[in-house]
Amino acid sequence: MEQTDLSFEYPQTFNPEVYFDNSFGVIVDEEYDVEKIRIKIYGNQCKYFRSLPLHHSQKESETHNDYSIFDYILRPTYDFCQAILSHGDFVEVLEPQWFRTQIGTMIQRMHQLYQ
Repeated sequence: MEQTDLSFEYPQTFNPEVYFDNSFGVIVDEEYDVEKIRIKIYGNQCKYFRSLPLHHSQKESETHNDYSIFDYILRPTYDFCQAILSHGDFVEVLEPQWFRTQIGTMIQRMHQLYQ
């Protein structure tokens, strides 16, 4: 890296809040469409999700004694996958089916590492 005399002009039409609105973190991968994601959270982990939402679009759509369903509107990118997996067997992806399959495949590969 070296310093130059070139200056950066911040685009006046760029709004970072809008740009990252449907992203889980800092990854904006337009290969993924914005989708409704439904996940089922088991046990006391529901309290964690209520107190520390994963994303600003999080809504608790169902509440039961032993689980809750949370809905999100976002791009299900790699960083969101990692966040889901970090909660282990307290989280189950319900929809969309392709994302549920993707997470399931990742879990199967992880399981094979420990065989």
